[in-house]
Amino acid sequence: SLHPTFTFQIAFTLARQRRQKMERFIVSLIVSTGVLSNADLYCDYPRQISVCYKTSVIDEKILCRGFGSCVGSYLKSTSSQVLCSGHESCREAKDIRSATSIWCTGDHACEMTDGSIIASRGVKCAGPGSCAQVKGDIIAMGLLGSDHHVECIGYYSCWRVQGTIQAADDIICSATGSCVRVNPMKAGNQVVVSGAFGAAHSTITRAPGGVECNSHQSCYDAEIRVEGPIWLNSNLSGAYAILDGSDVECGGKRSCYWARIDAAEDLLITGQQAAANAQIIAYGNIEAYGWEALLNAFILIGEGMDTDVHLYGFYTGHSLTIFCDDGYGDVECNVYCHGITSCYATTIEYADSIDNVNISPSDCLENEGQLSDEGVWCPHLVERADPAQVIADLMRIWGLDRAISQGNELVQFEEIFTPQSMLQIEAPAPENPTNLMATQ
Repeated sequence: SLHPTFTFQIAFTLARQRRQKMERFIVSLIVSTGVLSNADLYCDYPRQISVCYKTSVIDEKILCRGFGSCVGSYLKSTSSQVLCSGHESCREAKDIRSATSIWCTGDHACEMTDGSIIASRGVKCAGPGSCAQVKGDIIAMGLLGSDHHVECIGYYSCWRVQGTIQAADDIICSATGSCVRVNPMKAGNQVVVSGAFGAAHSTITRAPGGVECNSHQSCYDAEIRVEGPIWLNSNLSGAYAILDGSDVECGGKRSCYWARIDAAEDLLITGQQAAANAQIIAYGNIEAYGWEALLNAFILIGEGMDTDVHLYGFYTGHSLTIFCDDGYGDVECNVYCHGITSCYATTIEYADSIDNVNISPSDCLENEGQLSDEGVWCPHLVERADPAQVIADLMRIWGLDRAISQGNELVQFEEIFTPQSMLQIEAPAPENPTNLMATQ
């Protein structure tokens, strides 16, 4: 008689051969029909022997767990989740759609998707490069405030998405380079960037709950034009960026370095050299605390706005220029020098009349560029001709527009993106179609 171990090996080999024979039969069946439809579908085998390879899969739940198991396929879950957990498991998919959620957790799992990744609840890109270079959109749909997020939490996970990243609630970019060069991002609530270089060189056009840039160079050279506040909380987090929001807070070291800032309400600057060399349009009040926080910066008063500029820190306004005129002569500019050197080497420019310029300490109007009676360094005063032309030139150089309307291109999530409308979007035809619509 045969040894039990040898008997088991023979049985295992025969079972594996039968399974491979069945897999080949299923693959040939799929190739002939172009469509696979079941209840829950588990795609565990790699590439050419996978039942889900380069076909159209429409099921209740789809799990692509093998290496390249769903490459090049059209994937649509009608009532549950699409999970791409294998290495390159859904790479170059024609489209990925789900009535609930889509998780791309494997390395490069959904990379270079040909179409879009659309879920009626949430999209999670957790693997390195998992949703990188998607050619369409990444969308988490639903009503506003529905906790439906797009989460790019893997290393460079949503890098260079060619379409739009949209979420009914938050967009979260929490890993290094996770949302680099995405144009644009639109969130129903917040955009939170906590990975280094997380949203560098990207565009954000909607975030009523605000934009947070919390890590090193997280929003470096980004263009952020939103109706909510913008927080720059880390080193160089908003350097060289365009920052156009309701309130702007530059809290990290050089967080708004060389930035172009358009704050509809208030601007708070607390980091060391936080807004050095920045170009600022002030519609509300400005408070600056950090050392050399506004070094070599330029502040232009918004049209028709009375503005208070408070300088508190050590050499906060060193080489700062404040242009106290909106081109129409109907603004009041109030500058408060709270520290001994806060206004040292600061210049206040005005047109026609100095009557609209108020400085504290009050005797600075007579002691410009010198110490006041209180021992505080006073700013310099310079009269400028043709303020309207000066402002026009600055707008052209800065690439800013004081009349920018917030929200004219915003998606109405509550009207368009609902779980019902998501599944009504027409699916692309498979490579070898045979009555695809009849299987839906």
